[in-house]
Amino acid sequence: MALLSALNHIDEQLLSLLNEESLDHERLAYLLKEREGCLGDIEKAQSFTDKTVWEDAMSRSQTIFDKIKEHHSLASQLMFKLQKGRKSIQVYQRISR
Repeated sequence: MALLSALNHIDEQLLSLLNEESLDHERLAYLLKEREGCLGDIEKAQSFTDKTVWEDAMSRSQTIFDKIKEHHSLASQLMFKLQKGRKSIQVYQRISR
C-alpha cells in the first residue's frame, strides 16, 4: 500500500506541475521517471489488490498523458508561430535590401 500512496503523491505533484502556466521540463522529466519506477515496483510486487485503487491510478495516468499532450500541442502552435514570424522577417529583409 506504501507504493500506491507514493504513486498517488507523485501523481499529485505531476498534476500540479502540469496545471502551471510555465512548465519546468526538468522537474517534469524527474517526476515522470519517478512515476515509471514506482509503477515498475508496483507491478513487481503486484500490490494492487484493491482493483478500484489501481483503476484510479490508471485514470490518473490518462489524465497526466492528456495534460502532457495539451502542453505539447500548445508548444507546437507557439513554435509554428515563431517559425512563421522568422520567415516573414527574412522575406522582409530580402525585399528591403
